[in-house]
This record gives sequence, C-alpha cells and structure tokens, in this order.
Amino acid sequence: DPAQRLEAYRRSRAYLDNPQKFVSEYNSSTGVALDELTAARKLLPKVQISDEVAGWGIKLVRDLKIDSIRAEITLFEAARAHAAADTRVETTIEDLKQIAPMALRLRRSEFMPKFIESQIIEDENIRSLYSQDKL
Repeated sequence: DPAQRLEAYRRSRAYLDNPQKFVSEYNSSTGVALDELTAARKLLPKVQISDEVAGWGIKLVRDLKIDSIRAEITLFEAARAHAAADTRVETTIEDLKQIAPMALRLRRSEFMPKFIESQIIEDENIRSLYSQDKL
C-alpha cells in the first residue's frame, strides 16, 4: 500500500531526526507489543499441534513437492507461534494457512535442487581427480 510505505518512510525519517522523541511517542504502543510478545513466549511451550492439523501440513508440503524435513519444522513451529500470539494452546489448519506462504516460500525455491545438483557435480569432479592419481 503506497500510503503505508510513505508512512513507514516518514517514521524512519522522524526517528533519524530525533530518536528520543520518536521513542517516547511510541512508548505506549511498544509496551503493548512487548506485553503481547512476552505472553506469547510464556504460552508457546504449551501450544500443541493435533494429528489432524499436522497431517494437513504434511500433505501441503508433499503437494508442494518440498523434500526437506525443515519445511514441516518451519511450518509447524510458525503455526505454534501464531497460535500463541493469538493466546491459544492448540493450532488450527487456519494457522497453517496463515503462515504457510511465508514459512514455505524459501523451502520451495529452486535453490535446494540446484544446490544439490551442483554438489553432485563438484563431488564427481573431486572424485575423478583423486581416482586418476593426479594428485
């Protein structure tokens, strides 16, 4: 949103011009955010993922053809944090839907397949050098 982007710039500029004034102006809202984060952190160890919700997440990861187990870990931990921030101790499929684009975007990129392919080629090159006794 252009208006939000402009507001972000103006706030950045206000901070650079007078950090103490800026901090004091936002002290109240910063305190509220800190309280919410503190409460969510305390609740997080109690937040659970049911087998149904986990199954939905695993199916999503599989359907996206993501091979890394880190995808599920990232997805589930982000869902737990989302539930905790909403003061709930049980995650829902809606939590997964909310955070999936952010949590899975990098896991789905071409980086990993290309990285693995380049590693295989490099390993083969290294092996060919020492297998030919050129060292």
